[in-house]
Amino acid sequence: MHGSFLLCGVRGAVDYWGMHKLWELLVTPVKIKNSNLGHYMPKGKKEFIPFTGTEYTIKEVEDTLCKHFLAKPREEALKTTKFHLMRTLKGPPLTNDTHLLGSSFYFWWESSLSTEDVDEDFLDEWNSDTSSTEYSATEQRRRQTSSGSGSSQCSALSRVQLSVRARHLDNLRYIKTAASRIPKQPLPSPSTILHLGKSVAPPRPCHDGIPVEVYQYLVTDDWCSIKVEGPEHTVIEIEGFPDNPFASGSFQVAFKAKRITPCRFLTGTEFIFKQHNIDEYGVSEQNPIMQLTEESFKELERANERKTAKEVQVAAVCCSMCHHFSQECRTKIKDFGKEISVIPSVHVKLKSGQFPPWGSMEPYIQGRWYKFINNDGQVVDIGENPSEEVVEFGKKCQAFSHWTYKRFQGKAVVCDLQGTDFQLTDLEIASSDGSLFGIGNLSHYALEMFKMNHTCNVYCAALELEGSDEGIYDG
Repeated sequence: MHGSFLLCGVRGAVDYWGMHKLWELLVTPVKIKNSNLGHYMPKGKKEFIPFTGTEYTIKEVEDTLCKHFLAKPREEALKTTKFHLMRTLKGPPLTNDTHLLGSSFYFWWESSLSTEDVDEDFLDEWNSDTSSTEYSATEQRRRQTSSGSGSSQCSALSRVQLSVRARHLDNLRYIKTAASRIPKQPLPSPSTILHLGKSVAPPRPCHDGIPVEVYQYLVTDDWCSIKVEGPEHTVIEIEGFPDNPFASGSFQVAFKAKRITPCRFLTGTEFIFKQHNIDEYGVSEQNPIMQLTEESFKELERANERKTAKEVQVAAVCCSMCHHFSQECRTKIKDFGKEISVIPSVHVKLKSGQFPPWGSMEPYIQGRWYKFINNDGQVVDIGENPSEEVVEFGKKCQAFSHWTYKRFQGKAVVCDLQGTDFQLTDLEIASSDGSLFGIGNLSHYALEMFKMNHTCNVYCAALELEGSDEGIYDG
């Protein structure tokens, strides 16, 4: 395998005066030690390249590297150069929409470029600081032409691509820019200057967390479709990610998360991030993700997006139905008391390269959790001597499921009701068409089990649900 490898990362730093964020590419040239790409070693110095991108995408990174090392934009360089960006030396390849902020990756290129295509200033600067050669850029070209072979060209190009160092011009520009921010006013009194010696909390760097895209799902006013808003870009911290989840279930794992930067779809700061178990997609130690082809990897990402989108879609439908259920209860039931509600959920895509990339987030609610109805429609025993509040919570959940069954005219029912303090999450909708809604839709079986197991209570009676459906028993 021929080409040049660079270990790269996009990082954020605060300038000398603590006033601006400077985005940089941290680049380290590496040398592959054997043919299977299993080992490598650093070769050359690290370099911090100013990065002017805004989305931290592969295209922006390639453009920055091409302009810096090859002295031409990415589009022009692609005529003679093939680029590869990979999460590890063995793969998988990065997708075009991958956000690279706060992560490391490998940039490898194969090129037929001559040294004429390389930044002359960079080549001269490299030659002036390298003991292995004393040739200038002009001398390199002369020797290359006179030799009549490609060996000198490949050698010179390899040295340029693999030898990376900081540019003095960048440092000089940085010092000049910093000097321009010095206060223009004359020095104030000594006490005012001494005040500057007090502790100042530095701004929280965004690269401490994981950049994400956030999408909000809403049921339209006419109940005919789901409206998707977004993406909103933000940065989150995920506690224990990815190996130590806060909780785990049959299909997914949950982590505590904090929002670092503002996002209009995420109110508050503490959340639960939920992600599917990786084995749901056939990935295991025997079938590692790095052995997948690029197309297979993309198909897994699309499947992950579809499944998690349906879960957020179900949450949006249940949230809207629960709101209308509470409205009807307030109208028909005097002193209804505390209303039940569904915790809103948003669709989230991690931009850090982990698989699976898609998941969901919802506000973190503390308290003891209870389950009242399973996703198979069966009523759950909440144990001995429950508090009056828990009994009330359970009855309202039972009435809500019965209310949805009637609204769906027996074709569907909201089930898998669980939560704390009259707030519900992770609900499922069982429907006669099993292809609808989420992966927890047990279809006809859940509908029949709900009809057999539900017992109407005082709230069912107040809402005039008693006896409205064959097989549902009055309490």
